[in-house]
Amino acid sequence: MDNRQGTSPSEPFSDADGDGKNPPAPTETPAAPTDRDVKTKMYFQSLRYSYIGLFFGVAVILGFAVGSWLDRRFGTGSWLTMAGVLLGVASGFNELIRLARRYQREISQNHKAP
Repeated sequence: MDNRQGTSPSEPFSDADGDGKNPPAPTETPAAPTDRDVKTKMYFQSLRYSYIGLFFGVAVILGFAVGSWLDRRFGTGSWLTMAGVLLGVASGFNELIRLARRYQREISQNHKAP
């Protein structure tokens, strides 16, 4: 039996692994976040959402390119180019809505957490 004491004099020391060598871990309160921690968190959060502009541009250009190629191949004037551009715009808005819903979910989870 170990003679060391735990958190109070009447409480015996409890060793989790039973070897008698590990004293109880001190209880520490978590440090308050610094300005640097807050800025870093905001920076990475903004990076997670900054791709949406690039996504819109790539989707529209890709739609234009594919539609243009199909127009040349099938000789349909510019109908497939317009359809490709509209699909690119629709794809961009779909991603924007998905991103907004994810952000709303994160906000509601942060408000529920203590």
